[in-house]
Amino acid sequence: MAQGSGRQKIPKAEGFSEIVNEERARPPLVDVKFVLDLTLKQAGWEPYGVLVDKAGSLCVISGKENTLIKFDSAGRETFRKDFKSGQGPGEFGFFDPWFASDGRLIVLDGRQRRVTAFDRDFNFLNVSRIDMWADLVRLDSASNMYVLVMKFLPNTRDRQLLVLTKCSPTGHPIHEIYEYEWGVRRDTQGIYHSDPYRTQVKYQVDSRDRLWYAVTDRYEINVVSPDGKLLRKIRKNGQPREVTPAERDGFKSKDPKSRVVNDVPDRVPPVADLFLLEDDYLLVVTFESHEGDRELVGDVFDGQGIFRGRVGVPKYDGWDGLLAPRKPVALANGGYFYTIETPEDGSDAVVKRYKVVTTKPRG
Repeated sequence: MAQGSGRQKIPKAEGFSEIVNEERARPPLVDVKFVLDLTLKQAGWEPYGVLVDKAGSLCVISGKENTLIKFDSAGRETFRKDFKSGQGPGEFGFFDPWFASDGRLIVLDGRQRRVTAFDRDFNFLNVSRIDMWADLVRLDSASNMYVLVMKFLPNTRDRQLLVLTKCSPTGHPIHEIYEYEWGVRRDTQGIYHSDPYRTQVKYQVDSRDRLWYAVTDRYEINVVSPDGKLLRKIRKNGQPREVTPAERDGFKSKDPKSRVVNDVPDRVPPVADLFLLEDDYLLVVTFESHEGDRELVGDVFDGQGIFRGRVGVPKYDGWDGLLAPRKPVALANGGYFYTIETPEDGSDAVVKRYKVVTTKPRG
């Protein structure tokens, strides 16, 4: 399986549909504005994740001790708790949290291969062992987990097989959805070849327990039913922009003795991430923006999968990071868009909340 290739492992549903969009949005056009209404900042913090609990409170995850800081709607801190590193109950080698529909906090620790549950007040409940290396957890309404499972490939230490998988709440695999290889390649001269835009899978779960996922090297969004059938494929034609000379130079190694070479493609990938907005709108963040732009470029699709407009999206940290699988440090929830943003002067990162305002022409 070559870099950039992959394999879908689920069947098409009866009534499967494929929607093909052209480069230009189809009227009636939809406009989405992100109106800033809250900024949070604390001295010395290191925010790397945002969550919203079932009561609508914003929770920021910060620092090496995985400090969860909870804020009310006005931005006042109401609670904080450290989830320390370690191997005991309530301790973690890797902290990957998500809120269950009943209010519990579920934390996947792929490094120690276990799932830990906390109650609404973040008191320890229980821990379950899982028989896999997994990361990037998201939950449906029944607390089933969508994760990215890593499997080791034979005869190589530099590449792995990543499998998007649905699991039970205790970590038992239910079905595998998509798989692809990830990592560097070593040639016969001992040189390691890397792609600065490594292919990754981005995914979200909607309120109807459907999985939405995209592979970043192609403009296709796949919608999967809770029972593991492919319901819909949303495509958009066209070529992404070319990699600029400045971008190409930025990928060159500064060490002349380096044995790692970036094989820079002619064009950027079509997809950076995707988010599910209110009223069944889909937002796809693209690589069409350039370094120095104050906003990202996003495409908006309606509930039928029709491309309805191009919009500016707040520029959140790590939006273009494809070297390793990762969750975005941005979240769409309840009509708001939450981001972590580091100012250009390098000062402490801030957490921002934007009200998502969607409008379309009348008539």
